[in-house]
Parts: sequence; C-alpha cells; structure tokens
Amino acid sequence: WDVILNGIQSPLSTTQPPIIHGLETCELFQQYTSANPSNRRIAPAGLFNTGTNYLSVLLDYNCQNPHRVAKFHGNAKRGHGNEWEVPWGKHTPPHFRGSYSK
Repeated sequence: WDVILNGIQSPLSTTQPPIIHGLETCELFQQYTSANPSNRRIAPAGLFNTGTNYLSVLLDYNCQNPHRVAKFHGNAKRGHGNEWEVPWGKHTPPHFRGSYSK
C-alpha cells in the first residue's frame, strides 16, 4: 500500500489517503454475488478518447467471468462475460451514477 501511496501522492500530502468511491458497498456486493456468481459484472467507464473501447476489448480477452460466459453463451454483446458499459453509460458524468436511464 505504501508503494501505491508514494506513487500517487506528493510528500507534502501524505496525510490524505486516496478517495475510493463505493467501498461501503463491497460487503453487500459480495453477499449478493456469492449466491449467484453470474451477477458479478465488470465494465469500463470514462471520458471520451480515454481508451474505454480498448479497455473493453482487454477485459474480454483477460478478465472473463466463466459463470457469465455460461449464462450468456452465444450472446454477441455479453458472451464473453463482461458488460460493454456501466449501467449509467460509459461516457456519462459520474454524478449520474445510480441513475439508470436504460
């Protein structure tokens, strides 16, 4: 952890840890997905021209969820087990997180 902190913080700001949004939901997510691993999802999100499409391809090749692959086998969009974008949209500003418009 110290290596990570030293890499992202200047020596003057070592009293402030990084902000990681969503840590309060980890336990709930683990409880929800332990009974049905096909509910585990991973999807890219980010600003335009930041590599979200490439990240999606990398996830397809390197981070497959075998439970979702079995569930969505043959589905062109989800057959690899990952999502193309997060539920609130791949390029949608973060303040819309939790506001599902699909």
